Amino acid sequence: MATSKTSPPASPINSPASCLQRTPLAGTEIAVSGLGVGTGQIGGGRIRCTDQQAVQRLRAAYDLGLRYFDVSPLYGHGRAELRLGTMLRDLNTDDYVLSSKVGRILTPAPGATLQPSRQVHPLSFNFRFDYSYDGTLRSFEDSLQRLGLARLDMLFIHDLSLNWHGENLSQRMDEASKGAYRALDTLRRDGVITAIGIGSNDADVCVEMAERGDYDCFMVAGRNTLLDQTAFDHLFPLCQKRGISILAAAPFNNGILAEGVKDNTHVAGAPPNPQLVQRFKDIKALCNDHDVSLIAVALQLAACHPSVVSVVAGFTETSHLVSNMEMMQVPLGTGIWQRLHAVGMISDAACTAVLSAASDGDKSKGSH
Repeated sequence: MATSKTSPPASPINSPASCLQRTPLAGTEIAVSGLGVGTGQIGGGRIRCTDQQAVQRLRAAYDLGLRYFDVSPLYGHGRAELRLGTMLRDLNTDDYVLSSKVGRILTPAPGATLQPSRQVHPLSFNFRFDYSYDGTLRSFEDSLQRLGLARLDMLFIHDLSLNWHGENLSQRMDEASKGAYRALDTLRRDGVITAIGIGSNDADVCVEMAERGDYDCFMVAGRNTLLDQTAFDHLFPLCQKRGISILAAAPFNNGILAEGVKDNTHVAGAPPNPQLVQRFKDIKALCNDHDVSLIAVALQLAACHPSVVSVVAGFTETSHLVSNMEMMQVPLGTGIWQRLHAVGMISDAACTAVLSAASDGDKSKGSH
């Protein structure tokens, strides 16, 4: 069932326009900005802020020139879609690209019946997983209503992973292949949406699902980062061969690489283990030794593979957006990558990709 598409052109990660430059998803008419706007944090996932504050910060992202926005029913249990829709509703829909996700149905939770949630500021809705055909169509329509929009560009089947489903993962993948995929494929063939994919923090799940359907893209969360490079092993070579585009989400691994480890820091639903914490400390020390920004190193590693068309980073303040844009294009040289590789902090495949991207960036600057 899997097919090959035309591979997207590689974009030098150090080119001055890399954050704003819009790169097409393979085989589609969609073009996303090099830096995408993740709404999980500002939508109620990690902070509390007013709707007005959130909308103003989202608008700031648009005014800075960022044109790809990603959301999910999970984020704030609907709050993120409401906030993002308020910002986008009066804009020309041709001026931005919007993706959301399916796999959950939100239902009202009156009184004290709200289920425990990893979200800091959820609306009074519980969710249940539903990867069926009908459930997927309902999730899509519910998202449109919360957004107040008549269209979406991309839809991802969300959170097929051991973290969320444990021993039921295989069953959920079967359900998604027989139900959610068929629904999304129908919407794509009918021209209702343009691209479909999987959104997961499990690279191996994406590899397996690639064999079960004809996907345009994968949103991979936290698996091509300084703390975890498993996407480089099998998923990225597969995507490069078949022309499947990658949206690289969670480049800071739930904020660890940007803010350090805090009391409320979680990775895959659990506090980070001591080995991960020590790895972060060692990487930060190496960056300090080379006088480079850890945030810049994190973002540029996430962006380096030629299948990656956008790095989707969350934010809580407008200043984070400005910083991320600067850090994605600051020259880093090769020394930091070679050192990280020498001490085992980045894999052979990741090192090869990032050095190649850095070289392409240097050539691009030299030609201007």
